[in-house]
Amino acid sequence: MLHPEFFPTPAAVIEKMLEPFYEQRERPYPHRMLKLAGKTVFDPSAGSGALLDYVEESLRKNYSDRGAAKLYCCEVEPDLKATLQGKRHRLVGEDFLQYEGDTIFDLVLMNPPFSCADKHILKAWQVVGAGGDVVALCNSETLRNPYTKTRQQLARVIEQYGQSEELGQVFLQAERPTDVEVSLIRLKKPQQDSPFSFQWESKGREKHAELGEHLYKDQVATRDVIGNMMVQFDQLKEQFVALLRAVDGINFYGKGLVNSEYRSAWEVAQEVVSRRTGRGDYASCYNTFTEAMRQEIWGAILDKLHIKKYLTQKVQENFTAFARAQGYMEVTHESVWSLMSMVMANTGTIMKEAVTDVFDEFTAYYEENRVYQEGWKTNSRWKVNRKVILPYWVNLCKYMETFNVSRHGQLSDIDKVLCYLTGTDYDKCYTIAQALETRFRSLGRIGKGSFYNECQSEFFNIRFFKKGTLHLEFRQEKVWQEFNLAACAGKQWLPEPEMKAYQERKRSPFAPEPQPEAAPVAEVAPVATVRRLAGPGTQLSLLDLAA
Repeated sequence: MLHPEFFPTPAAVIEKMLEPFYEQRERPYPHRMLKLAGKTVFDPSAGSGALLDYVEESLRKNYSDRGAAKLYCCEVEPDLKATLQGKRHRLVGEDFLQYEGDTIFDLVLMNPPFSCADKHILKAWQVVGAGGDVVALCNSETLRNPYTKTRQQLARVIEQYGQSEELGQVFLQAERPTDVEVSLIRLKKPQQDSPFSFQWESKGREKHAELGEHLYKDQVATRDVIGNMMVQFDQLKEQFVALLRAVDGINFYGKGLVNSEYRSAWEVAQEVVSRRTGRGDYASCYNTFTEAMRQEIWGAILDKLHIKKYLTQKVQENFTAFARAQGYMEVTHESVWSLMSMVMANTGTIMKEAVTDVFDEFTAYYEENRVYQEGWKTNSRWKVNRKVILPYWVNLCKYMETFNVSRHGQLSDIDKVLCYLTGTDYDKCYTIAQALETRFRSLGRIGKGSFYNECQSEFFNIRFFKKGTLHLEFRQEKVWQEFNLAACAGKQWLPEPEMKAYQERKRSPFAPEPQPEAAPVAEVAPVATVRRLAGPGTQLSLLDLAA
């Protein structure tokens, strides 16, 4: 259900809001061009993204995506958040009034909730960068009747830094019509507030005479030129010492935030600085660095929370896109708990789908992997055999004459599925990949003779062959049967009596006894705890968010 104050902005109103940012061009043909290329544009109550969509489309027409603006947004409604992320807008927060991010915005373009527009516009004035603009709609009554402190404060800000004009009932013919009379506010932040106004003063002369033959006979002039160069060199050395201190500080405070042991925060900073477009492009450079580090921090958080152990390979591919979008979000306790709640709430659905995916993988290669059940439609329904043959799942390097695993993702999915069905902790599971790699290390170079090609994992007796074939045999019959029941139930293949009996079992017979809700901070909290801490409204689909 949509929020009662969700009113998408009509195109004509958006054009009016952006009017000062257009310029008339005559070549190659007369047209108006939106001058926001390369700027950071922020809609703090984005809804479905009407304002940002308009900016993006206008820039695409004029620039063909070259130098396009970076579009940021906040949105509190879960369904609308998913829509915005699907459009690839950078979602940096949920409730704008709680936003404490450090991204520097050139333009805040907003249609805030009419009931509290004054608070939203004052917050926008706080977060917009030096020299930036705030363009906002509000209920005209907010300006006509300044009876609250925030309305009075907004009136003072408008008087000192901008202007307002009444537009009338411009939402009468909108997608969601309303007869509210609307005003348009424009604010301009002073440029001198910029934290990047670097001023350098030379201790030597501003102009240096060129060394040459004409100075050889004038020792005073020669001494003067060389003296100035040495003073400048001293200043350069001071800045280099400052750079070393900064590099050391960046790496010190960045330790543990970068999601790779082979990469440092200074390397992230170097990449950002190397892509800087001009000497004065400091705000954009700062935004790029903080975004890059935020991506790294979210990656580190996902690893520390061990979220990926709940995700199969197929879901991880979608989750990578989701994590990239999540990287624009500010890192707060609330946003981390919200993410954990979403993942934990969807774990059951993810793993049920994974069971059928593994079942399909098992039965895709050889007819021998299938067991046709009497009384079923034998041409379209089957169970998986207790022994499964998988071609090319290991690899023999002919040059080194050593084995290695070639399907880490699929092998991991098999173990995750069986851990889910049996209630086994995946972190403590002796996986297929671990069993194979241990055997491969003990074998070393196998040469042309015979070799011991068997090993055992948590759930399987394993054999492997030089041609790359892998044999997996379920060690326990009850695990094999439970896997087949879960997969065939997921495919709706079970006959009605079996399906009914299976559905009546509320949980696996292998599942451990329920544990108390409390969990150590360093561990992954139980679903109930996460839901309680994160609050309602967090059960979003991973696939929806990564769309």
